[in-house]
Amino acid sequence: MQNCRNYKKLVFFSNTSSCIRKDTWEKFPFNELLVQTEDQDWSKRVLEAGYKIVYDPGSVVVHSHNNSLKILFKKYFDAGTAHIQIFKNRNNVYLPLIPFFSVISTFLDIRFMFFNNYETINIIKWVPRAVVRHFVEATAFWLGLHFDILPQALKRKFTASGHY
Repeated sequence: MQNCRNYKKLVFFSNTSSCIRKDTWEKFPFNELLVQTEDQDWSKRVLEAGYKIVYDPGSVVVHSHNNSLKILFKKYFDAGTAHIQIFKNRNNVYLPLIPFFSVISTFLDIRFMFFNNYETINIIKWVPRAVVRHFVEATAFWLGLHFDILPQALKRKFTASGHY
């Protein structure tokens, strides 16, 4: 693999819609110790070993979750803890920028909805919910990135996996 420090740009692999060769899978199984984003860890290891990952934009999967804010928080906390374990960095996520991130992410949602012909009333209804959801996601991810300094009781309360 080429020498590239920014794996985040290279390593986007979602097992939501994937096909893996059996011999590659046997050589590179998912890391069962990770509580989230095992697919990101897998793709990082595969790319480091010199394999290629092909993205097919024609592959379409409808994949959605209607998680409560509590479950959303727990999932993103676990994603943050896994990210720090896999990539060994805090991903340039800064606590004071979380509100800005929430607003920008909401604008991206609106853009997506607009270009996919969602009804205006549904877009308007989504905006306050989106701001809150993106704020929860980013805050939980930030806390997960800093799980190493959190008390054990908070880790247990924040995780969806129960592994603390």
